[in-house]
Amino acid sequence: MIDHNFCARTIDVYLARLLFIQFAVTTSPLFDYIGAPSSILTVLFFLVSMSFIGFYVADVSRRYILFSCVIFSIFIFFAIYWGDFKLGFYPIYFIQSLIIFSSLSFLGVKLFARYMFFYMFLIVFFSVLSSIYFLLGGGPLFSILNTDGRINNMYLLSFSNSNNGFLIRPSGSFDEAGALSFHLCMILAFRRMTGQNNKFDLPVLFMGFVTLSLAHLVFSFMYFLSLIKNIKSFFQYLFIFFIVVSSSLFFLKDTSIGSYAQSRMTINEDGSLRGDSRSGLISNAFSKIDSSILFAGIDSKCMTSYSDCVRKYGAMGENPISPLIFMGVILSLPYYMFLIILVTFPRGTGNKIIGLSIALLFMQRPYFYHIGYTMWVALLLIYLFGKHRVSNQN
Repeated sequence: MIDHNFCARTIDVYLARLLFIQFAVTTSPLFDYIGAPSSILTVLFFLVSMSFIGFYVADVSRRYILFSCVIFSIFIFFAIYWGDFKLGFYPIYFIQSLIIFSSLSFLGVKLFARYMFFYMFLIVFFSVLSSIYFLLGGGPLFSILNTDGRINNMYLLSFSNSNNGFLIRPSGSFDEAGALSFHLCMILAFRRMTGQNNKFDLPVLFMGFVTLSLAHLVFSFMYFLSLIKNIKSFFQYLFIFFIVVSSSLFFLKDTSIGSYAQSRMTINEDGSLRGDSRSGLISNAFSKIDSSILFAGIDSKCMTSYSDCVRKYGAMGENPISPLIFMGVILSLPYYMFLIILVTFPRGTGNKIIGLSIALLFMQRPYFYHIGYTMWVALLLIYLFGKHRVSNQN
């Protein structure tokens, strides 16, 4: 007799591991550099995972399959419209993630989250060690080129493409420090939202400050707010946050790290924040808005070959206006609906704060269909729409 419970557990393990391995592989610039493009790897992982689900999973939700087919059909239409066949493959990672997460039990989702947490802990821990290595005089072990042309140096156990001579912003296995911070914040947010957070989450969150990301600072503050259950805990967490931040600033004020962090939070004469890299992008994106881009976006290259898009139109990505400019109203609508879902669907005050913090992260990095990032979109949609929803309402 077949043990169906055992089979279900086995399927959960295989699918969770497959999606985790795919994330680790396709988000690293190393594989693109050695001639294994993340887009090709994504297609291969897609074929393997869909074949596995087709053979072994019998209860895939029809609504998610239907939704995936609708998304894929719309992209095929716009691929024909633009004459850009790459556009047809653009939502594959999103569709794959959506179907896999809808096939997993909640135990499978928790297993995936456990893999991701351990992986991100190792990445950020190695990043801290690599920063210390650089401060002690260590140089790059080797260098690669990111897909956007920037040089990415390996310092001991972490990449970094930001080196101002006395400090690096480590990016772990990712292409830049902001990506490391984003994915670290996402796994911590998901663990908090699903009640899986424990005493290890806060130390991991604080290690993320090694990225010197302003978004990480904002997320950390909101994460602390989400932990507040009453007035006593409010002052308790506020005191902890204040002590950690003020102590760090005091001990680092005369160091290169302190000087760099202070410079990123300095107010310019025009009132802008010196560490703000988004204002110019938003301004350029706004300047491109007109009726001609509303249907299909400004150019398919802004989705399939961003470097070509930048050369032609200037940089205008990484802001909440760019999906509308790049994709038009129809293709960008799911992104804006996702932001609304994040701030309205979570249950409980703490989870609503976490939902808002995730929305802010995706406003800074609006990568709804992008490799790596869209996995979080699919996971949150599956969770928030009920299949894996639990009673954590803090």
